Amino acid sequence: TTLKKISLTRLENSSDNQDYFDATDLSLDRLIDLPESGIGALVLDSSRGKVRLDRLFAIQTNVISGASGLENRLDLRGDFSRFENLCSKARSGITTIEGSVGDRFARSQQGGVILVDGSAGAEALVDKQEGQDAND
Repeated sequence: TTLKKISLTRLENSSDNQDYFDATDLSLDRLIDLPESGIGALVLDSSRGKVRLDRLFAIQTNVISGASGLENRLDLRGDFSRFENLCSKARSGITTIEGSVGDRFARSQQGGVILVDGSAGAEALVDKQEGQDAND
């Protein structure tokens, strides 16, 4: 069995600290089959136009062979309070967020495990169907 771990660490770009982002496509299910360069090339809509993920995050992927019994993982680090719809419709794997999350976080989550070490915005986990969640 092959396991993939994706880490996105928020870059401290003062120019986009006040922007809002539609992070609907920012979930493990959307990123898992992409190479690191493909993840960086993904574009999010923001309050000032489109922006590539590699302008917002330091991106690292690791593939581990022979990892039976483990699940794919997405680790997010930084302030995500201005990222609306983050992990929207998540279906599988483990997602950890070290930082605050924005409005409509994990909206319509259908499965998987999501752990947040921070605060959550309005309507977090609305229409959650299955899976587990923990919010410290």
